Amino acid sequence: MKKTVKVLNLQVLIEILCQMSFGGMVVYLAASGAYLRYVTPRMRPYLYFTACIMGLWALAGIGKLLKPRYKIRLNHCFLLIIPVLIMLLPHTPLDVSNYNTIGEGSKLQISKAERKEPECIPDQTAETSGLQQDTTTLEKPPVKEENENVMPGLNKAEKEIIVSDDLFGMWYSELYMHMEEYEGYTISITGYVLKDPEAYGENEFAVARLAMTCCVADLAPAGLLCDYSEVKELKEDSWITVEGTLTLNYDDYDGHKYADPLIKVTKITPAEKVEGYVYPY
Repeated sequence: MKKTVKVLNLQVLIEILCQMSFGGMVVYLAASGAYLRYVTPRMRPYLYFTACIMGLWALAGIGKLLKPRYKIRLNHCFLLIIPVLIMLLPHTPLDVSNYNTIGEGSKLQISKAERKEPECIPDQTAETSGLQQDTTTLEKPPVKEENENVMPGLNKAEKEIIVSDDLFGMWYSELYMHMEEYEGYTISITGYVLKDPEAYGENEFAVARLAMTCCVADLAPAGLLCDYSEVKELKEDSWITVEGTLTLNYDDYDGHKYADPLIKVTKITPAEKVEGYVYPY
């Protein structure tokens, strides 16, 4: 009886190894929190789903390992290998100077895009290997009851708002949605100095943070407009704590008038850099 010699299918083996490598890398990024360098926290479930699909594909290929293939084709494997190699490369921390641009016809890219259906932002904090991300989720704010301080850092009796670093996004959204409620309140908020002579007046700048809508490719500044007579003394991209009074301000955009809260600055002090970004939804 003639024996059939089974030969390992090299193409299938390499495909399985690529699928397992890609799936394993995705699981590592999601489990360690390192994925926050690339996408927002709300993408985490999708990463685990992707890893599961990679695992199923790898299992499905095991049955084909001993089926011979006369012509080996491996070009398609680069679709999985290249992303893995890129993710293994060292990455530098986020630098606001790389994203310090303002969209044409708007003072802040995020604010103008979000104002038609604004939502509120509670924050989360996630730690990655050596990188702490201050993240923000846009959700509808709780229903406010009379005499109830539902917003952290809000003191209605003293008409004062103290914005902590991890609640920047929440207050950013709240002030744009309910600007009139906070007219005359004093506010303390930390961010970096964002200047643009074409978008801002002579004495204007924004106290800003980086905002990510979906992935690192769409990082853009988001913040509150400030009026300060000594704005020329401020170094662009430097981190500061702004104290001042909230005043009503409106901005015309595409034929509509939108709230654009303005801080009349009374005091500025240097601040430590806040790592990470805020994100909507």
